Amino acid sequence: MSEQELIDLSNGSKTELKQFSQLYGYGIELKKYGLYPNLLPLPVHCNHGITFLDYPVKTDLENGLPVMLVFSERMQKIWLRYSKKPCYVVKNPFAIYKDRNNIKKDVNAKGSVFFFSHSTAHTNVEIGLENIIYELEKLPEKFKPITICFYYLDILKGAHKYFMDRGFECVTAGNPLHPDFIKRFYNIIKSRKYGLSNSIGSHLFYLVDLGLPFSLIGNPPIYKNISDPNFNKGVLINNSDHKSYVIKLFTGLFDKISPEQKELVNSELGLKNSIGRLSFIFLIYKTLLFHSMNKILNRKI
Repeated sequence: MSEQELIDLSNGSKTELKQFSQLYGYGIELKKYGLYPNLLPLPVHCNHGITFLDYPVKTDLENGLPVMLVFSERMQKIWLRYSKKPCYVVKNPFAIYKDRNNIKKDVNAKGSVFFFSHSTAHTNVEIGLENIIYELEKLPEKFKPITICFYYLDILKGAHKYFMDRGFECVTAGNPLHPDFIKRFYNIIKSRKYGLSNSIGSHLFYLVDLGLPFSLIGNPPIYKNISDPNFNKGVLINNSDHKSYVIKLFTGLFDKISPEQKELVNSELGLKNSIGRLSFIFLIYKTLLFHSMNKILNRKI
């Protein structure tokens, strides 16, 4: 992508965020999966990615919708320790999209896609760029060419320039509120043979699910919270056992996916032990009915 294309994609949505499920195309896929009208807001709340925490965050706990959706039994058990709100395990929307559209890794896939550890609207990230370049350049030839994938905010901050100046192809799936975000994401990764990053995140699970071995390389980033209400200000620290396990499982250079890695990915994407599609359709309409009735009754009171 040219620099202008990166910027255009990153600016490419004027949709107003009204529900967390709008992020990354989650709501679009959940509505299709549940045969739910696109114009109606979803009556459920969900995680907007794969979380490595061992507790639910404040904004999820305080969300006013009557049902919580998660993507693993691990997170369901954690949720139920903190909240009485019903919680169900469903298939991750990225996996729903991939399976519905029969997305496959290209037969002629080559090289790697490196996911740049991204900042958010509320957090800054410090990354040793020279270390990343060093780690990428010393990779065996079968992992090359290497494409760098950026979060839209980091494009707008100019983080891509450092890599473009050194000859790397840079790409982005663009603004996470754009309805084609998931489509763009899979168009990026399906033509690559391997996945790389210096941090774990949702990308890891989507890559491995599509058949791209994932390698965690280089020095980890330092995240600093500026204004996220879910965390204390300053350096973010997560020492959960689950995060440590994931890091251990993927640290190093991999050209194949191990059974343990695949097992983890399946469990975290709701590919195991999630409610089926018919159950989800019933759940979402039942929730809509009762949620609507409660709102009407509360207005009368």
